[in-house]
Amino acid sequence: MALPLIRRIEKISMDRIEQVGGKEFITVDETSALLLRLDKFLSVSPCAEKEEMFLILPKFINRPFGVLMSEIIDIDNAMIDLNTESYMEDGLLGTDIIRNHLTLFPDIYRLIERAEPQWFLERRKLAPPPEDKKRVLVVEDSAFLRQMIKKYLEADGYDTALAEDGKAALDLMDAVEFDLIVSDIEMPVMNGLDFIKNVRFGNRQRNIPAMALTALSTEQDRIRAIESGFDEYQVKIDRERFLSEVAKLLTTEKES
Repeated sequence: MALPLIRRIEKISMDRIEQVGGKEFITVDETSALLLRLDKFLSVSPCAEKEEMFLILPKFINRPFGVLMSEIIDIDNAMIDLNTESYMEDGLLGTDIIRNHLTLFPDIYRLIERAEPQWFLERRKLAPPPEDKKRVLVVEDSAFLRQMIKKYLEADGYDTALAEDGKAALDLMDAVEFDLIVSDIEMPVMNGLDFIKNVRFGNRQRNIPAMALTALSTEQDRIRAIESGFDEYQVKIDRERFLSEVAKLLTTEKES
């Protein structure tokens, strides 16, 4: 799992787990958190149960829940290039080779959506109907984040195309019509600010709605992005807020 998506890791005693209505809960910070076992939703083996286990608490979720793990092996610093062809199932972002082993990267937000679909009904209502499929251009230099954003968008019914920098994105826009741009700012070859300026002063698709999705988080960064031509500014990456804003941008574009 990618560390930026993890709020913290808690060591827990298994005798603290409570069964309620066929679901498992554990109290963390005086709040009952839903406990998620990966083997209930993915084709993986169950956790080897011990007296003490680990609970991974993700960021960017309004309802408390945690993913149960039997062991934390290590933290590794690696460039991840997600493979979505060798092995995939609903609830995975993809796979990669880590320390010579095929490694699965779970999509923890998709898994909790499968476990508790009612938590996401309001946001789901904003997604376009299947007959009105929108095409989104994702511009991001990190291969891992490109695939993650792609999975988030496609789970809500959007078609996606990927570009690793602003120049590659402009080349794609010369050949394909898009309904929305989602772009990083800090990228090689052509950054997101120069890219959106080229779009706004171009002859084709100059009025397309565009969202900056970036690690830059200051108010000055937001102002620069909006002044350069972005319509919306989001810090990476709160999945629910991101998808809600995507839907709003497309709705505004449709009504304008």
